[in-house]
Amino acid sequence: MTMTAGRSAPRLAVYRGPVTAGIGCTSGATADDIIALVLSTLAASGLNVSQLAALGSHSRKQGFVPLHQAAQHFDVPLHFLDELAGDLPNPSAFVARTVGLPGIAEAVALAAGPLLAGKHKSTNVTCALGAGVLLGSAQASSFNAAIASSRLATSSAGP
Repeated sequence: MTMTAGRSAPRLAVYRGPVTAGIGCTSGATADDIIALVLSTLAASGLNVSQLAALGSHSRKQGFVPLHQAAQHFDVPLHFLDELAGDLPNPSAFVARTVGLPGIAEAVALAAGPLLAGKHKSTNVTCALGAGVLLGSAQASSFNAAIASSRLATSSAGP
């Protein structure tokens, strides 16, 4: 850490590697809500959108179309995790009551690597940033696959 003359705040090293955005959201969230919060969280953290390597959320949101649309907007993979870390810097009482987990956004970001940005919130979305890319335990999905499986389910339902 380097101190600059006349200032009390330390100058932090700039992270230039890949970033995963952990996303938590309500059913009222839109793709635009998710995109806006990811962009503002990156900017507030001094990171560039070109560093965004993946979006991730909990597997219970796998069929949530706005998440797929946001990943498609950024042209990054979308990963879903079943197992998430329980020890978070900013746990959510609401998420604990409704989902049974201490949080989603920070847990997903931590699954990618060290936390670069803790939980940022908008009305319907939370976002946290992890240094690295989700690999291994994540189940990657694409927007087209979600649409195809939705069409398959409705087409096999009969006339």
